[in-house]
Amino acid sequence: MREVIYISIILLVLAISTRSHAGTLMVGAKGWYTWWDSALGDFAAMAADLSLEEFIVEEGWGSIVDLKSDPKQGSGFLAGPLLSYQTADGNWSTSLAWMGIGVFSQDADISAFVDGTFHVATYDLDLNRSEFDLAISRKITERFKVFIGCKYQTMKYTYQITYEGLTFDVYKSEATMTIPTLGGGYVHPFSDTMGIGIQGGLLLVNGTIGYNEKLWPDYGGYENFDFTVGFNGELTFSYMIKQKVILQAGYRYQTMKLKAGFDSGIKLNDTDTFHGLNISAVYLFDL
Repeated sequence: MREVIYISIILLVLAISTRSHAGTLMVGAKGWYTWWDSALGDFAAMAADLSLEEFIVEEGWGSIVDLKSDPKQGSGFLAGPLLSYQTADGNWSTSLAWMGIGVFSQDADISAFVDGTFHVATYDLDLNRSEFDLAISRKITERFKVFIGCKYQTMKYTYQITYEGLTFDVYKSEATMTIPTLGGGYVHPFSDTMGIGIQGGLLLVNGTIGYNEKLWPDYGGYENFDFTVGFNGELTFSYMIKQKVILQAGYRYQTMKLKAGFDSGIKLNDTDTFHGLNISAVYLFDL
């Protein structure tokens, strides 16, 4: 992660220095409130069911155990600073964003039959997610651009269960992904101060996932994600409220297929989707 940040800052500095005293520097912040259809949440629920069944038998709480969980849709938010530079002719731009504040949660109801007796329990999946995003774009026409970039994402999961009045960790997991991106965008101005833009790009997903089963401390490890292709799309409305201040609001949709195999024989093969409202505010500095 540190190397990615260093390289990104160097690229941004080079972009600015090559256009000495020309162009526009934009500094601001952005936030994203999202709904979350979690691949890892569904996967962790299935794995937790198996682990908890073994644990209940091992602890002598029952001999015949059958658990079935029903994960719900999660939600949460990402937020952080952004920095962008555009050349004086408007043809090139570079953006750097670090959405380092990210808190999400997802619940699951559990139907538990222990020796024929019905019990109700709940899972709670907490996610701390951060996203580091670098993009370089080139204007092709007055309204159309293409871009390339890279996203670096970290996701730390804690999976807890509440059962018979007790709450304890079942799983902890951490995923890191380096995701090259490429795509295009289109802007339609309504006036000198308002406009709407749409952009979409492919995500080339790869990374690792580490896991630790808290009920069985000796069980855990790291696995590589299989290479997959995802998609990120954004629709944004922009409004310049003052000569140097731009507000943006819109909708962002990101989906990725996550695939990995584990020594236990359980396989992760599901779609991880975040979608929701995107807002940002930037201040413009003429260079």
